[in-house]
Amino acid sequence: RKEDNSLPIPRLWIDDAIYHITNRGARKEPIFLNNIDKYRFLLILTEAHHKYQFKLHAYCLMNNHFHLLIQSATHSPSKIMQTILQRYSSYFNRTYQTQGHVFQDRFHAVHVDQENYFLNVSKYIHLNPVVAGMVAKPEDYQWSSYNSYIKNTQRSHPFIETTKTYACYQHNPREMYRKFVEK
Repeated sequence: RKEDNSLPIPRLWIDDAIYHITNRGARKEPIFLNNIDKYRFLLILTEAHHKYQFKLHAYCLMNNHFHLLIQSATHSPSKIMQTILQRYSSYFNRTYQTQGHVFQDRFHAVHVDQENYFLNVSKYIHLNPVVAGMVAKPEDYQWSSYNSYIKNTQRSHPFIETTKTYACYQHNPREMYRKFVEK
């Protein structure tokens, strides 16, 4: 238990485990005011991926929060997220001439330890914009990794790790995953 004036309790991480990571804007305010902000976040995420070599299984950027499904064998999610959140906060405050916290608190992380749970978290992440009423179909939302899974074209996010998800299906994994998410 953390006392009000103490430092945060360090988190314990399992090497090579998968985590569903989320964070939202301070006071539930938007952290992405436009597509340029979302593009900047993805650029920072890409740079962090090159530096820390984690696997990104899924993501979705909403207006006031984001979801990441990540796995790292060599660096803790805390180190990865510290880099991403600090860089994005600096960008946001500089761009909008604001000060202070951009994010509500430390990021939230849930250990995803079972295959069935992994698929359901991925589905949940990809359906977020549909549930929020932003789009009718998950493939219509530009700011998630869903199209990296279902389209048979050059992926716009080449470091999205689809192998674990596809391995859950014996035949035609792209179409089976689509049916799973959109049913």
